[in-house]
Amino acid sequence: MPLTINRNQNIDLQFLPEGGNLVKGLKSTVGFKAIGEDGKGTPVLGAIYNSKGDEIVSFATIHNGMGSFEFTPKAGEVYTARLSKPVIKSFELPKISAVGTVMHINNPKQGDALNVTLQGTNSLTTDTACYLIGTSRGAVYYTQKVDLTQPALSVDKKLFPTGIARFTFFIGKRPLNERAVFIDNHDQLNITVATNHPTYRKRDSVSLTIAVKDKSGLPVQGNFSLAVTDDSQVRVDSLGNYGIGASLLINSELRGTVEAPGYYINRKDKQAREALDNLLLTQGWVGYSWKNMFAPLKSRSLSWRKSLKLPGR
Repeated sequence: MPLTINRNQNIDLQFLPEGGNLVKGLKSTVGFKAIGEDGKGTPVLGAIYNSKGDEIVSFATIHNGMGSFEFTPKAGEVYTARLSKPVIKSFELPKISAVGTVMHINNPKQGDALNVTLQGTNSLTTDTACYLIGTSRGAVYYTQKVDLTQPALSVDKKLFPTGIARFTFFIGKRPLNERAVFIDNHDQLNITVATNHPTYRKRDSVSLTIAVKDKSGLPVQGNFSLAVTDDSQVRVDSLGNYGIGASLLINSELRGTVEAPGYYINRKDKQAREALDNLLLTQGWVGYSWKNMFAPLKSRSLSWRKSLKLPGR
């Protein structure tokens, strides 16, 4: 039997800047995830404070312990997150980089394009070509040379298949920022199953009529499989957490365990789309080490290939 102890549970809170790093003077979106002692997301409420104790921005989770907020960090500051609910606890935010780049992607519900913004500090200069690369499931679908003086880009969503796409910003061959977004082309198949009788007796034969159509209502030709289970032995997956869509489009592309992945596939409530983006900001986060990246050429090391940080692995 479960034992309930009347005490404040220990909470782990991680802050993950969009694109990888916080840079002084550049507005950033920061995703965060709060995890309870049971390893699952837990709701929290708190605020960000500077070294003087001034409140900068408040934050609150919206689903499964995840949320996000925006703020512009200042040089030389150390920012602290203080929880007010369900426990009182403090956490330090990632350190602020003096020089670097920030990538922001806006994925509007309406419209066929992603809006990508790349910003760099004033002291950032490079004589090396910069590129934005878009990939999905290991294949490259988008390549664009970037001019840092004109950092706004529009990317057609139809270039990518439905699912998680990753955009990586490179200076030469060195990755600086990466961001994952979910693209939905609304091209899932429509499958209907009809039986020849409303009810059946024990050991009756069952005849099924199965129709598979695309989003235009046209029949689809292909190879399909069907599994029949005993509902007294196998729990009905009414939320779609164990379906092929959740497995291929969500679970296979993210680190760690995704709680209720069917919620992000079905997106039946108003906050589901924002919750999906927060999931990608956190469990889809990738950060690259900038050590020696912006140092003078003589002091740069060639160890950048080992600099990829993958939290959760």
